[in-house]
Amino acid sequence: MLLIQFPLWFGETGWLDVWNKEKNLQTLQADLNNDEKKLLEIRAKVRDFKDGYNSIEEIARYKMGMIKILELRDRAKNTMGDKFNLKQFHSIVLDQGIVPLFVLENLIEDWIEAETNKR
Repeated sequence: MLLIQFPLWFGETGWLDVWNKEKNLQTLQADLNNDEKKLLEIRAKVRDFKDGYNSIEEIARYKMGMIKILELRDRAKNTMGDKFNLKQFHSIVLDQGIVPLFVLENLIEDWIEAETNKR
């Protein structure tokens, strides 16, 4: 009897082998779940990094525009002196809408020239 039961319990396809395979399968499934969680965390970090990079780039563009507008305002003040009108300057800058900085610079220079020659 022992010779018949021994292979069933400890043989290659015995109960112990099946139990070990099920245990290994559960371990692999747990590892897969952990890997999926890690993958989601990595994706979130990459997305945050990408969004942060875009935010930094956007802030830099806004700051460059602000510096250019302040530079143009100072140039207009220095060139025009008492003839400088801040409301007109703002009107020229804002009425144009979204334009490249070199276009805005040309518009302000034309305005400065027209105002200095007018009076």
